[in-house]
Amino acid sequence: ELGRVGALRAGGKTEAALEVLYFLSREFADNGIVHNSLGDFLRREERYSEAKSAYDKAIEIYRENNNITWPVLYARGITHERLEEWDEAESDFRNALTIKPDQANVLNYLGYSLIDRGEKLEEAMTMIEKAVSLQPESGYIVDSLGWAYYRMGEYKKAVSELEKAVGLVPNDPIINDHYADALWMLSRKIQARYFWNYVLGLSDVEEKLRKKIKNKIILGIQNES
Repeated sequence: ELGRVGALRAGGKTEAALEVLYFLSREFADNGIVHNSLGDFLRREERYSEAKSAYDKAIEIYRENNNITWPVLYARGITHERLEEWDEAESDFRNALTIKPDQANVLNYLGYSLIDRGEKLEEAMTMIEKAVSLQPESGYIVDSLGWAYYRMGEYKKAVSELEKAVGLVPNDPIINDHYADALWMLSRKIQARYFWNYVLGLSDVEEKLRKKIKNKIILGIQNES
């Protein structure tokens, strides 16, 4: 039945797939895999409140059976973060790392989030550097290191790392935007505008980011030291 859910989703039948998942969650109420699968599906659909409820149930079942794993804590942590419930998100990420200390994606997500919030910068940088050492070919993780340097005002190091990230994932709008920001801060303004314009030409740019970049092309980056 879970395989059928995947086939329905691949065919664009989202609501039909969800109907099956909700049916399974009732019929197999004590099965953590079913609730976890429901949470993953809802999270991908950006239905975060519903996803959190499903993950809560899955984690409750896993804990009762002493079978809690890092991926479900990581997934619920992402859900909390998207719901702007940062304390709960950080707790889930740290608990995931207690189970799997060398999980690069968790280290990256937590480290990047802390950097972006301006919190625990030294610890966050250590996490991101460790993530990069574990997955040096991941453009998204290298981007986090570059953005960490940017947030700490080390713009030359930021450009160096973000240039690598762009090389690894050339068509990612956020990575290219980060790279342009760092170039701007080194007064390489023509190059910065080139990359911002490049982002606007990509097909999968969220409207919020598109609007922000249009403003930067006109005004540059304001109120940054």
